[in-house]
Amino acid sequence: MSLSKYESTTGTTHLARIARAILGPCMDVLRDVLAKEISPPDLKKKVKTYILENRTPSISEQQKRIAYGKDYSVFDVTLLYFLLRNMCSIPPHKNTWGKKPEPTDKSVSANIERIRILRNEWYGHATDFSLSQQDFERKWNHISQIVKELEGYLGTTTKYQDTLIELKTCCMDPVSIQHYIDTLKTVEGLQTDFTNLQEDVEEIKKSIKISSTKESQIEKDIFDQWQQEDSCFISTKAFEEVEKIIGSKNLVIVAGHSGSGKSAIIQHIALKYREQGWTIKRVKKVEDIMDEYSSSRFRKDKTICVFNDPLGKESFDEILNSSWQTYEEELKLYLRTAKLVMSCRNHIISDNRLTPYLVNLSHIININDNKHKLSVNEKRQILKQYTSDMNLSDKECDKIVEVESYFPLLCKLYSSNEEYKNKGVGFFTEPKTRLKEEVEGFRNKDKSKYCALALLVLFNDDLCVNDLFGKKDTECKFKHTLKLCGLPENTPPSAIEDNLNALKDCFVKKVGDTHHFYHDLVMEVTTLVFGNNYPKETIMYADISFLRRRVKLRDCDEHEDPFTIYLSDGYIEQLGERLFTELFGERLLDVVLNPCLRNDKTMLKNL
Repeated sequence: MSLSKYESTTGTTHLARIARAILGPCMDVLRDVLAKEISPPDLKKKVKTYILENRTPSISEQQKRIAYGKDYSVFDVTLLYFLLRNMCSIPPHKNTWGKKPEPTDKSVSANIERIRILRNEWYGHATDFSLSQQDFERKWNHISQIVKELEGYLGTTTKYQDTLIELKTCCMDPVSIQHYIDTLKTVEGLQTDFTNLQEDVEEIKKSIKISSTKESQIEKDIFDQWQQEDSCFISTKAFEEVEKIIGSKNLVIVAGHSGSGKSAIIQHIALKYREQGWTIKRVKKVEDIMDEYSSSRFRKDKTICVFNDPLGKESFDEILNSSWQTYEEELKLYLRTAKLVMSCRNHIISDNRLTPYLVNLSHIININDNKHKLSVNEKRQILKQYTSDMNLSDKECDKIVEVESYFPLLCKLYSSNEEYKNKGVGFFTEPKTRLKEEVEGFRNKDKSKYCALALLVLFNDDLCVNDLFGKKDTECKFKHTLKLCGLPENTPPSAIEDNLNALKDCFVKKVGDTHHFYHDLVMEVTTLVFGNNYPKETIMYADISFLRRRVKLRDCDEHEDPFTIYLSDGYIEQLGERLFTELFGERLLDVVLNPCLRNDKTMLKNL
């Protein structure tokens, strides 16, 4: 029998969390409501009176024995509902007991009814074994509101609301998941028969127990890439300060300008913690932190998440900031027992729209301020590390270490490219110009390399060559890019792979089977060149988030950004059509927040 259907996934974890919420806080708050209405010593008398007055009571002999025992903690939903409905002075809701209440009905009886309905609904739902993120969030918010309103009626503290916050993200190992799904499937003490799956479930438990703390292949590839980049790492006073702070703080943000070494510092720290046996997780969105926190491999006081650019790169990203606001309470719980180290550009972390609690919880170290910026001696050490075989003169070194912007990155790029070495000190003083010249040179003299970089732009800095065929829209984008760059239509993906590899460690880096730009600066220069050369194709094929972040109309900005692609009025209609089409896709927010929509010309054309 295949085990794939029964594997523990995010979906099964969602289902188990809902089960825990229903079987835990929801039932407990009903028990408290019952205790407020009827004290345990009085319950037996109430039940007997009810039985005498009703010849055919809807209560079994087993339930009578349980009720006579006065221990509310063993009462299930069915018994609790029966007692609350029939033996308490709680008025029925507008639609009467036993029927679904109106959504706007906030009465005690309506919320009791909702818990009964939730419990009954999940008998059928549990057979699906899984729950999507969207359905989970909707159902969890529904449960939280019910509990909040019943606790308001009780006039107690928010203990059950607090419990729900913890349950939403706490560790859920596969055994717990199976236990709560099984319990949810139990009706009146009769459990659905899973005997045919027992051996498979045991196998899953064993395999997950062995592999839960192991790193995935992609994680190993990422750490291998980090190790390569770390081989020339030089300890600086900025690094030493970050290392000291992360030892005592659970959230540290390393701020600085692009190319100043922020990522190198947090990666070096992560690798050191990894050597000490910590679980290290590279995350790309806030939800990844929550997934790690709730996974079976999470280890209290032994887990650290690493996050580059959590609020945007080129500019402040409102969508990402909204994600931090959504998970505020869960993040606070995570940070009680785990660490989070992030890198962020200075102008992003100082934006006044930034979620306040993120700044309040964190310790921010600006590696470009006077206290932490690279000293002349540190620059000399970094330069020597990369150019020890180049025989630079003292005069050249003195000139190079005067450079402030992008210094660690420029040393790395300079050492890896003969063209840059030929430029000498000029490469350090005008790196953007030199990079731009090289990309333009590829377009005119090496179309294969230019095409490889163009595809990396159009695939949003995340290109696996093996994926160029298989989907109609992907193949169309690939073939159009070949034609655009002047290459034969039958050029195989392997040729693109070869050219990407030829650009490795300068323009490109490879993690596993996926290619990325070597650094943000390289990406920003390359996308600027391509976008200005081919604005029509950029509008047609670039990722919708790329259009939001990097493409604007000429009169959208009062202050022009050197890395932004500015479109003339001639492209307004095409841009409007692309945005209108995307309104019906899955990336609505990227459309709604696109600054071009604030332009009257775009709106009129679209209409």
